[in-house]
Amino acid sequence: MELYDSLGILVVFAGIGILAWFINRITNNGKQASVVTSENKETGNTKKNWKSREFFLSTLQKIGCTYEIGENDRISFTWQGGNFLVDVSDDCPFAVVWYLGWAEYELYDVDNLSRVRTVINDANINHNLNVVYSINKDDGIYYLHTKKHFLFIPSIEDAHDYLCAVLSEFFVVRRYVETELEKMKIEEEKLKE
Repeated sequence: MELYDSLGILVVFAGIGILAWFINRITNNGKQASVVTSENKETGNTKKNWKSREFFLSTLQKIGCTYEIGENDRISFTWQGGNFLVDVSDDCPFAVVWYLGWAEYELYDVDNLSRVRTVINDANINHNLNVVYSINKDDGIYYLHTKKHFLFIPSIEDAHDYLCAVLSEFFVVRRYVETELEKMKIEEEKLKE
């Protein structure tokens, strides 16, 4: 248990360090984040416009994705065969991407559910994405999803390569989960022999 706690803390510090390095790189190149600030004269509140949404949409087009804007202004698109859903606005410099429903399993297969929980915990410790599951009791199945928060502002150099790298991480984690589940299943079968 102490190993997992230490790894969790290490992952958090590594993530903060990478984010700080990236922000430092942007500002040291003299390319400050493009931010428009507006003030509401009635309340005195200021609001920043990071221009992230339009930049995200144009970057999707550069990597060859068509997109749809659905409920709550969420952006849905397909990349490399994966279906993604994105929350990105001009009010925030971060985007939230979901890779939805990339695996489904029978809800009442308790042995598999136990394996999935173990692998999800390991994936969340060892990778920079969050793997979660959702349950559909009516159909007796549960789905796996992956989520990532990341910085996405117009001053990012080579944003199309950056976005492709971020999206590729989803498939790395998916492969990790699938491979680890298969390994666990094989080990359990060997123990039964």
